[in-house]
Amino acid sequence: MLERDVAARAASGEVLLAEIDAEPAGTVTLLRPGTPQSRLAVDSEGAGWKEWVPTPSSVSAGSAALGERTRSDISRKEATAMGNPAEHEVAVLGLGVMGGGFAHNLARAGLDTVGWNRSTPTAERRAWLGITISPDVADAAAARVVLTMLPDADTTIAVLEQVVDQLPEQAIVAQMGTIGVDGTHRLADFLSGSRPDVRFVDAPASGTRQPAEQGTVTVLASGPDAARNDPTLTRAFDAVGSRTVWLGEAGTGTRMKLVINSWLIATMEGIAETAVLADQLGFSPEEVWDVLDGGPLASPYIEGKLRKLQTGDYSTEMAMRWGAKDAQLAADAAPGLRLPALDAAREQWQHAAQADPEADIASVYTFLRADRNGR
Repeated sequence: MLERDVAARAASGEVLLAEIDAEPAGTVTLLRPGTPQSRLAVDSEGAGWKEWVPTPSSVSAGSAALGERTRSDISRKEATAMGNPAEHEVAVLGLGVMGGGFAHNLARAGLDTVGWNRSTPTAERRAWLGITISPDVADAAAARVVLTMLPDADTTIAVLEQVVDQLPEQAIVAQMGTIGVDGTHRLADFLSGSRPDVRFVDAPASGTRQPAEQGTVTVLASGPDAARNDPTLTRAFDAVGSRTVWLGEAGTGTRMKLVINSWLIATMEGIAETAVLADQLGFSPEEVWDVLDGGPLASPYIEGKLRKLQTGDYSTEMAMRWGAKDAQLAADAAPGLRLPALDAAREQWQHAAQADPEADIASVYTFLRADRNGR
């Protein structure tokens, strides 16, 4: 009877699991959400509900939702995690072009944010980020919501292996990079096997440097409803993007991201090849845009890339090496499917990435021009 009462109260959001008391045996301490000054202890062996009492300072209000579990269902690892307070609202693991933009906008939105990067950011960049930067990834991960923005699946899993035991109970891990279908499955399996209480959200961001810095990416989110309705995650996604599209169960976001990336690759390749043809026929990229401007084929993305081609400014919005990686991930997602344009672009972008991996993907234009001239 009592266990059903606990489950009902937890499912309604009335109480949050805070800690397991060693004595008396079977006692679970619960918190009222948003009221760290009071708690309720309940004896799962039948003593019944006790009165609300002041919460000791060692108990955090940011603990996990109990759901329908009783004390006997809670693993030793989960019990240990209950002692990990959420010291920050949001953590960003990976402060590169995209992750740095996310961190900057999270801070601007007033979210208590901590960041970690594999290399130490410069003093100038630290000032721009405006967040606490931890040298220890495990310390950084003590947050209610952990956003990862790392280059690939292997790196993402390796980093999370270092912090998984330090994640607070019922933390949310939102993976926002492009790590592919297989990588997303491996990450989800790792988290569910290591920490089943942690909620995994697959939420790759669609956008490049400028949208990341301006907080206007599109978040392609997928995962459990319990995470979708989490207020801290909602605030975080609102801070980093202009739009969040929820697509279903975890993994759906990554599949859509690969679809969008294939469009981006085809668009950039088309821009570059069109500009090479225009050059051969005596027109500049600027003249091509002048004709397109205002018509149905024009878009801000095409305008921006044609301007890069016109000026020769290949400062990185999306690095060539990551474009080549994403082309490969898109191809890997559909083995056996004939996609000749994507296959040709994938091979070409891999060669271009070898020539200048850090240049913007618009630099494929210079690669094509050199190939035209036999160099």
